[in-house]
Amino acid sequence: MGALLQDLYEVMALKARLDCGKGDEADRRDPRLAGRVAHSTDTQSREALRLARRAQPGWARVSLERRLDFAGAFHRALRASAEEFVDVLVAEGHQAQVARWELASLLSITHPDSLAFAHQTLEWTGEVAGRQVRLVRKPESRMVSLV
Repeated sequence: MGALLQDLYEVMALKARLDCGKGDEADRRDPRLAGRVAHSTDTQSREALRLARRAQPGWARVSLERRLDFAGAFHRALRASAEEFVDVLVAEGHQAQVARWELASLLSITHPDSLAFAHQTLEWTGEVAGRQVRLVRKPESRMVSLV
């Protein structure tokens, strides 16, 4: 059973101390901690959001095939530098086991079989009642065109 379920109040108090920068060395070494997360400033977060909003219209114009090609290239590059990726995560404070799990998750969702499945679910063409139907799933909406 997880520490959070075993001792909710103590674990939440530990989290609060660490979040507020009031934790001591014993808190930072507590074996119940699964990992650490880097903090960014409010300015850095706002800038990242601004840049993401600015890039979104261009990314929206990229075809599904090209997006899937990009994900496949990412998969190959990540697989080729897997150990370095894990080393960076560990250097950032992730436990080695957690870093390997994160790597495995990224490799799984970008695996060619996963991308092929995504392609099947994001775009479908078929015939219904004698009419050609094309279903294209888009973020936050669905568009159906009858041909």
